[in-house]
Amino acid sequence: MRKERRGVLPRQKPQRFRKPLRFNRHIISSHQKTQLKYHQMIRLTAIAAGGAIGALLRFWISSSMYALLGRDFPYGTLIVNVWGCFLMGFLSIFMLERFISAEWRAALLIGLLGAFTTFSTFSLETLTLLQGGEQTKALLNIFISILLCLLATWLGMSLARQL
Repeated sequence: MRKERRGVLPRQKPQRFRKPLRFNRHIISSHQKTQLKYHQMIRLTAIAAGGAIGALLRFWISSSMYALLGRDFPYGTLIVNVWGCFLMGFLSIFMLERFISAEWRAALLIGLLGAFTTFSTFSLETLTLLQGGEQTKALLNIFISILLCLLATWLGMSLARQL
C-alpha cells in the first residue's frame, strides 16, 4: 500500500480517453415489446384512417366551393385551410384539456387535419396565379390565407379554452 502524505491527494494517471457513461437499461420482456408494437400499429392505423377521411373532406369541400364560386380565385383551398386552422386550434386545446387518448389526437390532428389542410395546394395555386399574370390575386390569396388562418387558429384555441 502506498503511503499518502497528509493534505496531498495521491497522484493519478491522466486519462486520455474517458469511457462513456453507461446508463442502466431497462430490461423489457417480449410481452412488453409486443404491447409497444401493438400500440404503435394502433396509432399508425388511426393516423392513416384520419388521413383518408381528411383527404376526402378536402376534395369534397374544395370541389363544392369551386362549383359554387368558380375557379378564378382559389376559394376552395382558402376555405379548407381556414376551417382546418380553426379546427387545429380548437381540437389541440380541447383534446389536451380533456385528456383524450394519444391515438385519437394522432388520428384527428395528424391524420385528418394534416390531410385536410394543405400548404402545397396553396403554394401551387398561388404560383399558378403569379405565372398567369394575376399578381393582385396571388398577393391577395397570400395575405388573406395567412391572416385568416392565424385568426381561425386563435379563435379555435380561445373557444376551446372557454369550454
